[in-house]
Amino acid sequence: MKIYLAGKIEKHCWRSSLAVDGHRFGGLDIDEYEEEWPVGKNSVVGEHDYVGPYFVSDDHSCGHGPSSHGASEDSPCLEYEKSGEAHRRGIVAKCLGAIRRADAIFAWIDSNDAHGTVFEIGYAVAIGKRVLLAFHERFEPKPIQLPDESDERNFDRRGLNSIDGGFDQWFAFTAVPERDRCFASSARAGFDRLMNHTSK
Repeated sequence: MKIYLAGKIEKHCWRSSLAVDGHRFGGLDIDEYEEEWPVGKNSVVGEHDYVGPYFVSDDHSCGHGPSSHGASEDSPCLEYEKSGEAHRRGIVAKCLGAIRRADAIFAWIDSNDAHGTVFEIGYAVAIGKRVLLAFHERFEPKPIQLPDESDERNFDRRGLNSIDGGFDQWFAFTAVPERDRCFASSARAGFDRLMNHTSK
């Protein structure tokens, strides 16, 4: 199965928990970055092919930062013509192309500002791709203790409070079928749980 791993890109990325044999998901040399993204055969838990996303391989992290997708404009590793608006459009095009080539998308959301991930989920749903969506367990809604549970207006109400001040990802949560979403302690735990459901 070809899998796209949607989620925030960071220096010490959660994707490494799904890798085998020390494979580093997404790291490309700058000269390779504009080429069509390669497929990492059997590199996702030793069973599935990795199709994206990719970013500039950068051991000293100058390409990483908020909203940078591993290719910050401030990075001295990136030449001027490989940054800016055109560069960002290229990243978007490559991400969407990889989603189209994927058989399924696994998305890990552990913060309320994963805006690009939510966009990728929406795009995948719109073109009929299967989305497996795992949220960090701190976002899991907790039942509200009500003083009068006989009031049917309060029946089965659930709070959407989290440590980040609210469950802002409810839209993505609702767009994915219940069998394909979960709350988990880690990306790997969520992946294993959802893939186990998929294989049944």
